[in-house]
Amino acid sequence: LELMVAEVNEKMYLRWSAGIKLIKLGGALRWNDTEGIPSTTVSSHTRGIQAMIERSKTTGPGRKLLKIPVFVSRELKFSGVAWLAIWENINASDVFSFDRDFLVPLPSPDLESTLRLRAEHADASALTALVMSKLFVPSCNFVHGSFVPSEVLLVDSQLTNYWTEHSERRFINSKAAELGIAEATRNFLGIWLPR
Repeated sequence: LELMVAEVNEKMYLRWSAGIKLIKLGGALRWNDTEGIPSTTVSSHTRGIQAMIERSKTTGPGRKLLKIPVFVSRELKFSGVAWLAIWENINASDVFSFDRDFLVPLPSPDLESTLRLRAEHADASALTALVMSKLFVPSCNFVHGSFVPSEVLLVDSQLTNYWTEHSERRFINSKAAELGIAEATRNFLGIWLPR
């Protein structure tokens, strides 16, 4: 996913969407969390990006929490590529920098822009399958000390629908459980801020 964000020959929307998948992973977000993040709440900071969930299953009027802050660190990278900075530049482009009360807009048919309409769960699922179908196995570039895409697809075409829009949160939660982190502590995944 990090390499797709950085791939300048890839469609703009798919690069942005790969970044959203990584943000969902780093923020332990559910799909419905992205529906409640107004684009204007996404802000850049030295250590990462912050956003505010204003509507979700657990926030909003009549709920215990009105808003939940989300933070994703710049240190979230496995490939050596500063994907978050690249994603921020894409997100600041005219294509994505319009005000909306949700995070993920529908892509244009050519995947180079948006329709400026909210993506629904089914749209996001189809986009996830498309992104997964275009990922390549990373290969180590020893000269630059980072990874580059190989020519081998990472995910078999028959498996692209395996990922759901809750996969990122489930992955982080299950890995934390494997490490012995108590459920009461895991419930805070995705809602902390840097000190």
